[in-house]
Amino acid sequence: MTWSIIQRTVRAHLTATNTGLPYHRNKPSANITTRFLFELFPGVQTVVIDDSNGRREKQTLGLEQWQVKACAALGTSLGAFKPVMPRAGDNIR
Repeated sequence: MTWSIIQRTVRAHLTATNTGLPYHRNKPSANITTRFLFELFPGVQTVVIDDSNGRREKQTLGLEQWQVKACAALGTSLGAFKPVMPRAGDNIR
C-alpha cells in the first residue's frame, strides 16, 4: 500500500508540472513506478564528519538533478538533506 501511495503522489506531481523522471532506458516519464523512483537514489548517502573540536556535522553526497526532482515529486523538503557536499572536481563557490 505504501508503494502505491508513493507512486500515486509522484505521478500526480509529474503530471501536474508536466515533467518526468528517468524511467525505461532513462527516458523521462510521468508514469514512473516506485521501484524506478528508488533506483534514482543509490549514490545518495549521508556522512557524518567529526572535526577536531569534537563537533559532528551531517553532510549529504550524491544529491543531483534527478534526485532533487524526485524529492520535489514526493513532497520531501531538501532541508532534510542539507548541507550537500560537492563532488570531487566540482568548483566550490
